Amino acid sequence: MDEMQDLRPLLKKIVEGGRTLRAEEAHAAIGAMLDGDVADVEIAALLTALAQSYELAGHRVCCTASIGVVDSLRHYAARRALKRHSAADPKDIQGNSGAFSASNAI
Repeated sequence: MDEMQDLRPLLKKIVEGGRTLRAEEAHAAIGAMLDGDVADVEIAALLTALAQSYELAGHRVCCTASIGVVDSLRHYAARRALKRHSAADPKDIQGNSGAFSASNAI
């Protein structure tokens, strides 16, 4: 964890601007949260603001933020699976190609 990231600009965009996040912004924000680079109070504020904007703006407008959230969660899960797999016993690798099953890595 290098330094805490500041989610206040994104929070301001949602609360004061009445807008939702672009997919890239949501991806970066969720990634920073999962990496532990954001203060808990900012996480709570941003997630609350996103939930409220979803209710107010409706599904179509918030779809891009949702895509960013899902992409970030997939990226984080894949990174953790690879980390866990790289620390695994080489005997656990299935097949000659070095491929592994995601169900074994998680």
